[in-house]
Amino acid sequence: MKIVALEAYKLFHSIKLHFTRKSFDYFKSGGRVRITDKAFLARRDRFVFYRLAKNYDRDSFIDLTLSNILKNDFLWSMKLLEPEAEDILTQYQKRFQALTYNFRQDLKKIMDWCHEHDNSVDRILDPGDSYPPLLTMMMQDKISLETLVIINGVINFLPMWNRRIKDEIIWPGFAFKLEKYTPFVLQKIDLETMKKVIKDELCS
Repeated sequence: MKIVALEAYKLFHSIKLHFTRKSFDYFKSGGRVRITDKAFLARRDRFVFYRLAKNYDRDSFIDLTLSNILKNDFLWSMKLLEPEAEDILTQYQKRFQALTYNFRQDLKKIMDWCHEHDNSVDRILDPGDSYPPLLTMMMQDKISLETLVIINGVINFLPMWNRRIKDEIIWPGFAFKLEKYTPFVLQKIDLETMKKVIKDELCS
């Protein structure tokens, strides 16, 4: 579905608000924010959204904005015109095109960690005195953020992590991002299928 510049701006701004304000929910707002045509035309960056609206349909523009905000919490609109933004989008879309396969491979890495450290699968979620090994693996790019979101979607470990992780510098911001990103991932997957994948890889 094609979009116009004003709609592109509203989508960009609503996704950005979703990831920066606890009280704002992109899904409850329907991706809309209040702005008049006059106010939009007065913006210095309006040309960005005219260009982007010519190059992307609605779904691709949402993916462009979302994938780049995940990389840069303080994303400026003009950054979306840079070649790097398109590269980030491409990698993001590739991850989702092969999401079930990638998820299965990440679960194999988790099992390998358990075997190497002679630990049960439950230990991967235990924060101990620092971070849970599962979180450390994600931060070291050994597994994807999407894998973390899916596992949490199945077993809901985030409340326990919030209670037990003592770090007050890095963890709160990451937990916020994880919580805010979750509905974007869950709307694109069949959670029952992912439950079966978890059962196959971690419980066999």
